[in-house]
Amino acid sequence: MKKIIYSAIVTLLISSVAHAAEPASDRYKGNVELGLIKTSGNTKTQSVNAKSKLEIRYGKFLHTLNLTTLNSKDSKGMTIAEKDTASLKSDYRFSERDYIFGLLTYEEDEFNGYDYQGGFSAGYGRKVINHERVSLNLELGPGFRRARLNNGTVQKGLIWRLAGDFDWKISKTALFEEDLSVETGNNLTITKSVTALTAQIVGQLAMKTAITVKNTSKVPVSVKKTDTETSVTLVYTF
Repeated sequence: MKKIIYSAIVTLLISSVAHAAEPASDRYKGNVELGLIKTSGNTKTQSVNAKSKLEIRYGKFLHTLNLTTLNSKDSKGMTIAEKDTASLKSDYRFSERDYIFGLLTYEEDEFNGYDYQGGFSAGYGRKVINHERVSLNLELGPGFRRARLNNGTVQKGLIWRLAGDFDWKISKTALFEEDLSVETGNNLTITKSVTALTAQIVGQLAMKTAITVKNTSKVPVSVKKTDTETSVTLVYTF
């Protein structure tokens, strides 16, 4: 799964070069984040959090790449655990509101009892609300999930994925976001909610406060089902 993610990223970058004739300002959009994060659940630490997001748009296609890394250290500066995630999503819009999508995800999380978790899903999406200040997208589709526990046990099977993202431009300098996803299958359901408020400081620099809650219905022994992350980051948009 990790090799698939990296191969897809390379393919995305190569395909974007092939469309270099379009103005860069119309094709590329993204941001980078850096800040502190406080966690609870399977770990109670303060950590350094870094994220990056890149959107490449041409024609009816929109490709979105997300990378995240979380590094926790003890008082002596020794790394306790790390969490790295990557996702690549491609949308093809066949109308102003309707589109189909494909999504690849991969996660290595030393906090939750898994060596890795990865999956693929595809389906149909619709922009239910499409106003200047408020938007709501809903997505539904089947997929496949594979994970390996720390003890070597492999879990895999078909899933259904339901997701929604809500954006509200409170003002010219403030944005509220809520992303919610549910993946269910093989008697295992993973629910993830990300609630964020971003406020522009100056120019392309902003401050973002976010709360991430992830619940896994079945987890290894001694591992809690719910993890919560509260972060404050500086965001640079390009």
